[in-house]
Amino acid sequence: MIESLVQNRFARAGGLALLLLLLALSTVFVSGNDRSFLYRPGLHNAVTANHLAVAANLSPEHGFLGFYRRHLFGDQETYEAYNRFPLGGYLLIKAALLPFPDDLLAQIRAARTLMLTLLAAAAVTAFLSLRRLTSSSSVALTAILLSFSSFHPLFYGDMVAAEGSIDLFAVLLVFHGMVVFAQEGRFRQLLAKTCGALLVGWHVYGLLLPFIVFGLASEWRRGGGSGRSRAARLLHSRHLALGVVALTFGLSMLTFNFAREHAALNSQDRETALADLPSFQSMMYRLGQNRGFNLTHAEALAWRTFLETLFRRAGQASVPYYLSRENLWADAWAAWGLIAFVACAAGLTAVRHRVLLATLATFGLCWGLLVRHTVAFHGHEGLFLVGLPLVCFTLVMLPVRRLSERLAGGCAVAALPVFVLSSWQMHRPDSVAEVSDSREVISDCAAVRRIAAEGLVVMVRDPDEFQALEYCLAGRILVRRHQGWHRRRADFLLTRERTSDGLGLLTPDNRQVFLYNRAAYDVRYAALGDPVLEGGRGWKVHRVGNRLIYTTGEACSAREGFRNEPQFFLEFLTAGEAAGSGRQQGFRFRGRRFDVAGRCIAEILLPAPDVARIRTGQIGPGGGPLWSEERALPPADGLRTH
Repeated sequence: MIESLVQNRFARAGGLALLLLLLALSTVFVSGNDRSFLYRPGLHNAVTANHLAVAANLSPEHGFLGFYRRHLFGDQETYEAYNRFPLGGYLLIKAALLPFPDDLLAQIRAARTLMLTLLAAAAVTAFLSLRRLTSSSSVALTAILLSFSSFHPLFYGDMVAAEGSIDLFAVLLVFHGMVVFAQEGRFRQLLAKTCGALLVGWHVYGLLLPFIVFGLASEWRRGGGSGRSRAARLLHSRHLALGVVALTFGLSMLTFNFAREHAALNSQDRETALADLPSFQSMMYRLGQNRGFNLTHAEALAWRTFLETLFRRAGQASVPYYLSRENLWADAWAAWGLIAFVACAAGLTAVRHRVLLATLATFGLCWGLLVRHTVAFHGHEGLFLVGLPLVCFTLVMLPVRRLSERLAGGCAVAALPVFVLSSWQMHRPDSVAEVSDSREVISDCAAVRRIAAEGLVVMVRDPDEFQALEYCLAGRILVRRHQGWHRRRADFLLTRERTSDGLGLLTPDNRQVFLYNRAAYDVRYAALGDPVLEGGRGWKVHRVGNRLIYTTGEACSAREGFRNEPQFFLEFLTAGEAAGSGRQQGFRFRGRRFDVAGRCIAEILLPAPDVARIRTGQIGPGGGPLWSEERALPPADGLRTH
């Protein structure tokens, strides 16, 4: 009877703690999902757009190839494949998009809601695991709330990616299987959870590595016997069997990725070798086998720099965001992360289930050591360091619980506002750096999808600046990244530059990104006529209204890559001004460059009607002019207009 009362009380305490956890996690949905997906600059936005595009493009038509762009070269389509991760994560994202085929904003919100749901599921799964290990709902609840209130879960939790919240949930689900296996011996459940996790991501290997190593070491020490008998015992170990099954299943998934990518890329009488597959090349660089990449990023990949990065992220993961929001700890994050690891290792020597807790604490570190060449450059990998604070806060709370169960419950209640305030602080409007009006960009994307029918081609100007629009251009639209001889086949032009007359503009309400009917857009440049100015180096200046059209003597197709293009300048001078004192504008044709009849063109607004002379030239590597020429600008009445 006493045992029954204890169990009922434990169950009631667990139910109440789980309810409080769910209430706290609900604040993430309220505060974190009220914007469209362009509200976070940098990696968060780029990864979201990339993975949304891959998920949107998944279809039987392309053999379920994961790709984010396709190009047209001649009559052949080529794909930019993205098969770095198993298919399962992308299928989950695809499922979130399907109910909203015609509502782009709803699709984005559905995908972000899926990510937040899986983040919450990861927290609940971790709570259930720690509750089993500590036999205390208060200890588990406190550890979960404080750990998930740190920077990485709150910032990257809504990032739409197969390697984000989806993979974190999968890893913590496998950890729950490890706990159940250790307590109840349910090995088949652990195998099923491991294979299920590998269907959506690779991070589970970071968890399996310490679990198998620690488990085999424990079995080697336990039971005594000769070295041969110990080795025989290890060969029959379930830890080793788990590793073999996980490795075999993972290699099968990787083979499937390579096979479908090879079939898709070789579907048009072309032959792509295994070593040339994008996924294979990605795998090689992630494993450190790309010598060129290693040399280019030698400083960032140096072990001292990498470990400092890893410990800095660990330090951020160990402090609730509300307490660290002012960056007061910025210079001490790496030291704090190292202290957390050392303190955790010391504390584990005095507790039960040290193998499981050590596995949880170190899986992020192990993953980082396995794939240093990708972890070093991806901030969202800090998500997978959440195991360290989970164990640290658990170790802190265990003595508190021994002193008083009520005190432990009070700590859990006190952790609730810490999580809520951290979530609010992360997502409050003035804490987010807005890079554009998201709704306008979404409106523009919707216009692209409405206007462009099956098979029509959109040419994107300034492709390096359009990562956020990959998802908008997914599916039906054939994206044109490069400019050259095949540009004439594009039906639409997507650009950040708005023409003053709006000729051919199909998105008039947008202030950030503009979609043009390309044929109408090009009309204004079809008959530039005679230049009003020209120089000995082949440059010419035409006049169109109040704009100057500057052309070089070179063909756009003669240059390769925006970064290698020469930089030019125009200086506008009044009658009394000396060279060097006028208004100057430099340009590389980046953001303004396009090809008309073999000419590179930059369109520049005439700054004032009293401009009397124009000085132009090319800027050298040191910033000074390589050459310059000066010409008198004809009076306004003499300027030819079109």
